[in-house]
Amino acid sequence: MIPDEMKVVLLIIVMLLAASGLGYCHHRGVVEGQSQVIEADKRAVAEQAEKDAKATAKMASNYEAELDRLRAAVPLRPTPVRVCSTPRSSSPTPVVARTSEEITTPGGSIPAVSTSPTAGPDIGPELQQFALRADELSAQVRALLAREKDL
Repeated sequence: MIPDEMKVVLLIIVMLLAASGLGYCHHRGVVEGQSQVIEADKRAVAEQAEKDAKATAKMASNYEAELDRLRAAVPLRPTPVRVCSTPRSSSPTPVVARTSEEITTPGGSIPAVSTSPTAGPDIGPELQQFALRADELSAQVRALLAREKDL
């Protein structure tokens, strides 16, 4: 027969082996779960990067299309624009009689724009540059809004 002390020692050894087996199984489950989470995170990052790349490509395409559309709408021969060379009439503004309770503003005359008989500088090219820059900015804003709408 096996003495009682040996039975106790054998029982402790069996319990330690069982606990070790359960601990190992638990550890493997945790490691596998973590690896699945890591793989899912990697897939999510890859999908988001692909989605961002598509949205960026679409934004660039929309931007180029908008610029092409705006450039096509620009007239080939812009009409020259000049500063007005004829003076405005400088007729005095009539002063209306007011009561003492009302706030009065002084009347006066409107100053003339120019007294020179020659035409002013041609501002057409500068206006055209401003218009082209405004078209570019408009196209950028529309492309960004389309990208944000897609996200």
